[in-house]
Amino acid sequence: MRRHQRTFLKLGPSPGRRHHRATASGSRTTDGTGFGPGRLRRFRGSCYRRRMRKATSDYDEIWASIAKSPLAGAYITEAYWLATNVVRRAEEVFRSAKSPGKPAESYIKVDHDLTTTLTTLLGEAVRLKSLLTERPRNRNQTDTQYEIQVRRARWMRDELLKGVKVKALLDANVRNSLEHFDEYLDEIAIRCHDGAIPRPTSVPLDVSVGRRKTFERFPIGGKQPHVENLRVYVAADKLFVNAGREINIRALQDEARRIMKRLEALVPTDDEHPEQRGSSVFILTDASFAS
Repeated sequence: MRRHQRTFLKLGPSPGRRHHRATASGSRTTDGTGFGPGRLRRFRGSCYRRRMRKATSDYDEIWASIAKSPLAGAYITEAYWLATNVVRRAEEVFRSAKSPGKPAESYIKVDHDLTTTLTTLLGEAVRLKSLLTERPRNRNQTDTQYEIQVRRARWMRDELLKGVKVKALLDANVRNSLEHFDEYLDEIAIRCHDGAIPRPTSVPLDVSVGRRKTFERFPIGGKQPHVENLRVYVAADKLFVNAGREINIRALQDEARRIMKRLEALVPTDDEHPEQRGSSVFILTDASFAS
């Protein structure tokens, strides 16, 4: 029996066209590079990874240059004074709404200034968190802006503040309670309308109380009310209940104080009035970003 020999017909590439490799058993098309489809995908993937590694290296170099420049002081100064403000405002809250002396004692106090101090404190805590944490990229950021944001957050959290325990400041509830208060209020309104919340219902807003169970001590129509706290400060526990989320003001203060102490030596202050925040001017020259 005669054995048939497989023959190959090679066609050279034509200008502007893909070329074919024809065989006795059929033909297959490649992409002009001489690679088959599988190998071509692997080749393209390796090129992409090399470009990404180069880009990552570029971003690392950009941030390293910024971190060595005078502008690094702007990040440090911002974090230091935000932490300082959190510490000071917490002290204002504790002085204004003192914890009851005896277990059986409590009080209800309407204090809009206290609420303003608390919401300002939370706002500064949120801004401090934004310096220390990586966030998902938003659609308005360029590649470079996003990559530098990531590296800046890691630099501040893992290098400048290495070993400083921070948990309460990074809690998403702090930001959510401020930004989504209106949504929480809508939710409470709907649940009250639908009867999903037991009645009678007490819904305190912008008040401070000595102890958590204070409102339950005041019957409505002879019944103990169900309480839905909108914005309430509980002095005994040093808790701010905002939009249903409990925020430990003492924990925020303790963590902010740790940050303050770590950064204190790196921040220029007025020798006569070190407790007062001044202004800073960071001078940049051609040598500021020299590698």
